[in-house]
Amino acid sequence: PPFQIDGNFGAAAGIAATLLLISNPEVLQWGRSIMLEIPALAMMMLFLIASEKYLDTPSWGRSVAVGIIAFCMLMTKQTVIFMLGVVVIRALATGTWRSFLSPKAIPALLATTIGIAGVIVHAMVLGKSGMAAVVNRTDALLVGWLGSNVPLMIKQMLGWFGIPIWIAAIAGTVFAVRAGEGRITGVLWGWIVLGLLFFPFLTGLEDNLFRYGIYISVPVYMLAARLIPVFGANRLAQAAVIAALVIAALPGALRGLSTEHPYIDGLEDVAEYVASLENKAPVLFCCRHDGGYVFNMRRLDPERRSVTLRAVSYTHLRAHETGRHISYAVFCLKRGGGGGGG
Repeated sequence: PPFQIDGNFGAAAGIAATLLLISNPEVLQWGRSIMLEIPALAMMMLFLIASEKYLDTPSWGRSVAVGIIAFCMLMTKQTVIFMLGVVVIRALATGTWRSFLSPKAIPALLATTIGIAGVIVHAMVLGKSGMAAVVNRTDALLVGWLGSNVPLMIKQMLGWFGIPIWIAAIAGTVFAVRAGEGRITGVLWGWIVLGLLFFPFLTGLEDNLFRYGIYISVPVYMLAARLIPVFGANRLAQAAVIAALVIAALPGALRGLSTEHPYIDGLEDVAEYVASLENKAPVLFCCRHDGGYVFNMRRLDPERRSVTLRAVSYTHLRAHETGRHISYAVFCLKRGGGGGGG
């Protein structure tokens, strides 16, 4: 579990939530790409654990650890910046917010601030989507944020988890509150609501909003798994709950296992060509399933003398060009659809 949970959450709920997470076909899909969703999720968990350790027992060492982890988390993927809000919610809900005011918090706050500054600079200089939208296009985004983007995000999340899992999460919430676990339940729902509000602020594209479901998967699945220890004394009822969760997750798991995840051949040749160039200027490329190119570039250029910048689409790739980084050659592999390519 991402928190040191007291009461009846415990290890069983944590294990069940983890199994539900990895059975989600969308998690399998994005785990096979190099969009960094899975490493970002791992850094989020590490950040939450380290932050909780510091909040409960502040120390200089723990503060330094939180700062380093927060910085690395923000450098892994910009969208995880919303997890800073989750930690604030946790601190307020548990009354440990005064730990932020301690001098011992300085290393954590300083490193986190540097990380946020790096995110903002990256958004302003290198991109026109993602976190750049917050910096460069705030006024335009505010117009459709609550009116269309948030409702679309909610609709996408109903599809991501499925109605049965949401019902289980709501039922788990009720039982947790009745068991006196209102604070930690409030933190988990705060995490969910913050994600539902934050990601529509970045984009209104259906595909991106759907992908961002991975960032709120942990609290949803933990609340659903909370039903397991409710009937701890009644083994038959507990087995029924486990069976119900398995049935709810089974269609998605089977779909994920039976789905062919594409692997694009031919990028080895492109990597060899790029590695052979005398010109070591940045090379921009885009392709969702481009792990083969990255792997071969690391093999051919272990010292990373050639600079490679990646984007998710041809249009996005061009958005990464600046006055200092103009690509002299672009390559892009597409499997149908509109847009461009070259």
